[in-house]
Amino acid sequence: MYVNDGAYRELEELHEPTRGGRFRNSRYRLCEMSVKYVELLEEVKLRQDLYIDEESFMRYVKLGKRVKVLRRRVPQPTDGVVKEIVKVMSKYPRLCSRTDRAKYALAKVAYAVATGSSIDIAKLSEELGLSRTHVKRLIKVIYSSSRFIDEVRRLVNSQVVLTYAR
Repeated sequence: MYVNDGAYRELEELHEPTRGGRFRNSRYRLCEMSVKYVELLEEVKLRQDLYIDEESFMRYVKLGKRVKVLRRRVPQPTDGVVKEIVKVMSKYPRLCSRTDRAKYALAKVAYAVATGSSIDIAKLSEELGLSRTHVKRLIKVIYSSSRFIDEVRRLVNSQVVLTYAR
């Protein structure tokens, strides 16, 4: 979910005059950012698989641009090589413009292709919550980007050399 542009204003106090002519703070009106955050909290409350990315929300507050704020809880890969592959993926716009779940799926598929092992579509689909059709499309994308596969092979080979050196 993206948060659209909006003007940022501080929390504004509403004052009501009392009998003596003094003003007292009776209530507060929330600024637009607070209202958007509360709306996001309502969305998260309804769907347990989502969370609010605070860093992205603060970027939205500072820049006022459209930013992806709601993120889906994705199981983080425990394999260090897969994490490195996701970092390498940032050089390739066609690959890095995907969701986090799809990036992890791409990294696992690329690792399987680089090592020559088989790809279990059903297991990958169940593990990351992607449809089988989506996983099949991601496999086609990996096979069509040969430079990325070559870079992943170099990365995997360097990891293997480091493992044997220990």
